[in-house]
Amino acid sequence: MRQLLDTASWQQNPIRFLVVDLSLVAGVDLSSAEAFMRVQRLLAGRHITFVLCGFSLESDIGKALESVELFRQESVELFSNLNEALECMIRFMIA
Repeated sequence: MRQLLDTASWQQNPIRFLVVDLSLVAGVDLSSAEAFMRVQRLLAGRHITFVLCGFSLESDIGKALESVELFRQESVELFSNLNEALECMIRFMIA
């Protein structure tokens, strides 16, 4: 992720969205949740939407990410699965 945001890479290939599918992730601990917050801050600095999918808010993953208030940050979008996330991003890019 940092490489995508590196100045040289960014100038050649800027991105608008970063999609992370957590459907195969068993759990997220507090240090991992904090790492997601750091990623969100890096992305927000470049006006990139952070798209998370593959979990429910009631799951252990959802609760861990909510505990660091990730979902309250700007430019964070949530979807239940990867297909929904990709479809929405495509519609947004076409509009």
